[in-house]
This record gives sequence, structure tokens and C-alpha cells, in this order.
Amino acid sequence: MVSEELEAIDEDEIFEQMIDECYSEQTQIGFINVSTSQAIKQLDPIAWDIAKGEYISSLEEDDTIIEVSGNYYWIHELEKLF
Repeated sequence: MVSEELEAIDEDEIFEQMIDECYSEQTQIGFINVSTSQAIKQLDPIAWDIAKGEYISSLEEDDTIIEVSGNYYWIHELEKLF
């Protein structure tokens, strides 16, 4: 029922948004301006994946998101269903 009624969270998207909100949205590398999240993701994909996993875990521990059948959903949207 949940997967039919709600759209699963895009983990990459919410982590990118958090990074861009916490740090400047643009980073200059030489003469190139790129989003900070994209620069980190490209320069160190392993660290990116670890940090994203920790961020998702923290949201889950804070009862902001919940995992259902391998997908994450916002708790506040889930509560609207009931």
C-alpha cells in the first residue's frame, strides 16, 4: 500500500540538497564553477557513499524517514495516509 500511495525518497537527491544547503551551492575549481555536491561526488565517490549512508541513517534514527520494503519514505507523508 505504501509504495502505491507514496513516492520513495531519492536518497541521492536529498543528500545533495543537504550538502548544497550546508555548504555553498557553487565551488570554484580553477576557472570552473560546479555545485559543491557534484564536486565532492566526483572527487571522492567512496567518501560520498559513506557520508550519504550516514546521513540516511541519521534521518532514520531521528524518525524523519522510515524504510519500507527497501525504500525510504518521509514519516510525515506516511502519517497523512492514516
